[in-house]
Amino acid sequence: MKRGKILSGRLLGVRVLEYKLAELQDSPELAAEVLRSSIRADREYAQNIRSFYLAKGEAPVEGDDSSPNWTAARLLGHCDLLEEQLAGHRSDLAILSAIQIATLRERLRWIWVHGGAAVKGHDRFEAERRAQIEGAKANKKKSLGDRSRAVEALRKGFSKEQLAALNDSRLAQHLAKKNVVRCSHRTLRRYISSARKDGLLPRQFRDK
Repeated sequence: MKRGKILSGRLLGVRVLEYKLAELQDSPELAAEVLRSSIRADREYAQNIRSFYLAKGEAPVEGDDSSPNWTAARLLGHCDLLEEQLAGHRSDLAILSAIQIATLRERLRWIWVHGGAAVKGHDRFEAERRAQIEGAKANKKKSLGDRSRAVEALRKGFSKEQLAALNDSRLAQHLAKKNVVRCSHRTLRRYISSARKDGLLPRQFRDK
């Protein structure tokens, strides 16, 4: 069904409610009962959707009109408001609230059904993002471990004076021959350079 037809259906439902309520203007008690009956199922429907998100520990984001969670929270709020207006015999305001509830109900049903693809896409994106973060953390941890082994091997193999005299490339060649860390020559040089900067190895002595 096209979106235009769905919207037309929503508006039709609201107009029918307006017409029924207009007929009951002369019978406030009957109008109140009609309103209470009309929102009973709406309240239960919204509560079920809110329970779904509460179970996931997700709070409604205020102003997110594309979220079933926020729309359900708004619908429940209008149901409570309608009950207060009926208790205060404000039938004029109650009718306006009932129309708003009908509009929110149809919107909630539409985004709950048709917004599933967007929700799944968002969840998939978040899962991929978390996997990337975890992968980056794992790679960083491995790199630090490899650098620590390289530094330890160089300290055992050379004196401080030798470490300061030899350039990064020569020290990397030594590590590659000893097969201390399985990685490229360029990565070994990067480990040595960063270890010098962090004070784990003596800085290279350079003639001026």
